[in-house]
Amino acid sequence: MNWFKSSLIVILIVSCGKEPVKPEPEAISKLGEKLYSGSNNDSLLMEIDQKLSLNPNNLDLLLEKGAKLEGLKRFREAIALYTHSLNLNPNTAEIFKRRGQRYISVRDWDKAIEDLTQAGVHHNFIKANNLKYTDNLNWAIWYYLGICYYFKAEFEMALDVFQKSYEYSADNVSLLASINWVYNCHRRLGRDEEAQKIVAPIQEGMGYSGNYYKCILV
Repeated sequence: MNWFKSSLIVILIVSCGKEPVKPEPEAISKLGEKLYSGSNNDSLLMEIDQKLSLNPNNLDLLLEKGAKLEGLKRFREAIALYTHSLNLNPNTAEIFKRRGQRYISVRDWDKAIEDLTQAGVHHNFIKANNLKYTDNLNWAIWYYLGICYYFKAEFEMALDVFQKSYEYSADNVSLLASINWVYNCHRRLGRDEEAQKIVAPIQEGMGYSGNYYKCILV
């Protein structure tokens, strides 16, 4: 066996003995569990990256890539992308809201509050009817801001914000989500009577469905 083959075998043995490098976690759960992204496969981003190579400052394309990164649970990359987008499009409520949501994903409550508050500052709130929750920025800003305050155990502030989200709900999903969290805040604050009042109008057979509906009926 010549020197080259011997060296190659040694390299392969050493390489096989090494543990693969683990990726950095996206976040740490409240239970201490490390949370990782869903995939590092950049091939899933090839199409949008090709579009961006031709039009790198296009906001719609940047938001589309951000959504794809979110779908892959690559939240920190999404945050970086939204930061870049804000540099190009300052004072844009939608970008602040999206980055705020992703700060929630990585459990950075203070930065999430800062971004969602800025989203509220730069958004023109107009009450809408029959608007799906995924398209309802009025509702989403207050809802996710309420989530932040709730998980920081600032229940009075969370209650105030969730009540605003309730006012801007425009479909059953957003309505029930807001009611559920208003109820939770009242319970945390020891206001059981107020908690029951907010859920009392929601009864079986009213056409509602989903997890929040099930929680309210419990």
